Amino acid sequence: MRPLFLFLVLCVPLAANSVLLEITLPINGNSAQVLQKTLEHLDLSSVKNNEYVVLQFNVPDGEELNAQDSSFGSCYELAELLTGERFRSVKTAAFASNTLSGHCLLPFFACQERIMSADAELVPPPSVNKTERQAYLDIARQRNIPAAVIEKMFDTKVPLRQIETPDGIKLTTEIKADEDAAVKPVDLIAAGQNGVISANLARQLGIVHLIADSVMDTARGLGIQPDSLKTVPLRSGNNRSIRVDINGVMTEPKVASLIRRIRLYINENELDFLCVVIDSPGGSIDASLQLASFFAGEIDRTKIKTAAYVPHQARSDAALVAAACDETVLGYGAVLGGDGAREFTPAQIAEAVKQIKLSIAPGVLRSWSVPAAFIDPNIELRKTVRTAKNGLAVPAEYLCADEFDAFADKADWQSGDIVKAKGQLLEIKITNAGTVTPMPFGIVDRTAKDFDEFKLFFHLEKDPAFVQPTWAEKIVQILSAPEMSVILLLLAWLGIIIEGKMPGIGIGAFVAVVCLALFFWSAYLGGTAGYLEILLFLIGTGCLLFEIFVLPGFGIFGIGGIVILLASFILASQTFVIPHNAYQFSQLQHTLLILFSGSCGLLALGYYLSRTLDKYTKQTDGSLIEEAEKLADYGYLFGEQGLTSTPLVPAGKVVIGSREYDVVSEGMLIDKGEPVEVIGITGYKITVRCLPVDKEIYS
Repeated sequence: MRPLFLFLVLCVPLAANSVLLEITLPINGNSAQVLQKTLEHLDLSSVKNNEYVVLQFNVPDGEELNAQDSSFGSCYELAELLTGERFRSVKTAAFASNTLSGHCLLPFFACQERIMSADAELVPPPSVNKTERQAYLDIARQRNIPAAVIEKMFDTKVPLRQIETPDGIKLTTEIKADEDAAVKPVDLIAAGQNGVISANLARQLGIVHLIADSVMDTARGLGIQPDSLKTVPLRSGNNRSIRVDINGVMTEPKVASLIRRIRLYINENELDFLCVVIDSPGGSIDASLQLASFFAGEIDRTKIKTAAYVPHQARSDAALVAAACDETVLGYGAVLGGDGAREFTPAQIAEAVKQIKLSIAPGVLRSWSVPAAFIDPNIELRKTVRTAKNGLAVPAEYLCADEFDAFADKADWQSGDIVKAKGQLLEIKITNAGTVTPMPFGIVDRTAKDFDEFKLFFHLEKDPAFVQPTWAEKIVQILSAPEMSVILLLLAWLGIIIEGKMPGIGIGAFVAVVCLALFFWSAYLGGTAGYLEILLFLIGTGCLLFEIFVLPGFGIFGIGGIVILLASFILASQTFVIPHNAYQFSQLQHTLLILFSGSCGLLALGYYLSRTLDKYTKQTDGSLIEEAEKLADYGYLFGEQGLTSTPLVPAGKVVIGSREYDVVSEGMLIDKGEPVEVIGITGYKITVRCLPVDKEIYS
């Protein structure tokens, strides 16, 4: 019972009242069972007044001959279901995007509203028996299709005539003119011709009510906002759902890895539901377009339902990924669109808008204006409304001038107030109470307090199976977190301090190198660092080393090295060099706050560690001196003078007499070749001080 219940609820588009089922012809065997099961378990309580259950009949390219082989039994069962008690209080519509041949005409005729594309035709099966003919007549009668049309479709010998009688226009297949005809009958299809009915003739006969070139035009003609027409997958009842997470900056390697993992899972499992959790400030527009195109074009919506959940943010180009899913759910306090991690060039924006217009928006039955407004600040959106032929007001759509001008029937539309002005990106915010500001724009289907509430919306009793990232992606995700970045930098600087206090051991240097390598590696793979940041770090380190070992003191190289190192750390924590929008300014403040906090922590820990190491050194100094004095006695060098053979920084080497000794200065830096005097001997430790240059050296 549980799997059947889950199958039932997963088929329900809870937020959108109008649903779309895409039927691939022919209808027979397993495909017919899946279609019938989906219709039987559809929750029709969510389909309210003035909303529809729409069936789209598709013929795959190159399969026109096979599409004629629909089973009469399967098609008649579907037709009976659509005309039966269950669908009596629900509006049904059928859209023939291609020519319909064979018994698939039965479920097409069984819908209340019928729409055809301009070049489509209705082609009857080559032959039917009396039982099958009667079935067609029964369905036609229930949907007010003239019986004469059915008779002509199955009998080429008779004509299909239109006559005018005192009671009005009448269709007949009688060869002789009706005695009641006021004017001469008009042959719509002459005797001897096949009963193939074109789209225009079907509309003239009242078989179809609208001619449309696409599902979006069909929706608008029925008074449905295209964004609210949600595809319902035709499921076989396996009830498998997965979840993928998109965190941090959008990058092409990250997206490529994600697509590979999803494809692999779909190929190995029969999937019903795909949940995409997005928490990203955007980043690479090419990466976002690649992922959005994958969801909108490659995922089979007749089998898999996609839903995006945005707990915190999907900014700028990341909003395109959310818009490419069947449904978009935002968390309380979340942001969709607006300023993001990067600024894009006019050429990048133009190419992205073109891709949204041609592939992404049509793939999810959306107008392209709203998704494009997430990345193009020059798009102006207006609230646009059209009155349908049945007198019902079509829900408002939000269109830019270019999309509105492309409408063939734009004279029937009324362009209203500006809802998104030029000069800014479209941004949709959710308050902490779950309300949408300024408006959902047809993109946001609902809001959820947390992921548990998201699961309730789609009746997911268990957490979807998590599509695991690779080990490298997991490590990068952990290391690129702001808290971990601070820890890595703290450990690196502490390692440097330890190495300075305890030279020669190498542990501090090793820790520093590893932490800095992890910091820049995670930032590079996370999309916030590139060659510039790594180059700045190397230059800054080189300047400090040059200052210490080549030009001792605290001059331009030392100050410059520190500034360049800080710049490399700041740039490695963000995706921009100079902030240009509000989001980037806030990110810069956040980065500076993290570095400031880390610096304060570093100073405190460094001070504590320095005192601890000094205390440890003093505690063991006596024993070290005693042990050293057992091995060597440099007391005879006290008062001796010599010349430095290396710079003393403060450690270095001095030549006294004919031997070279390791010494330390009394604190100051001494250049190579300077005269010095031994002023202290402690075990191996020889302390010297600098002498005036003009003082004579003796040994």
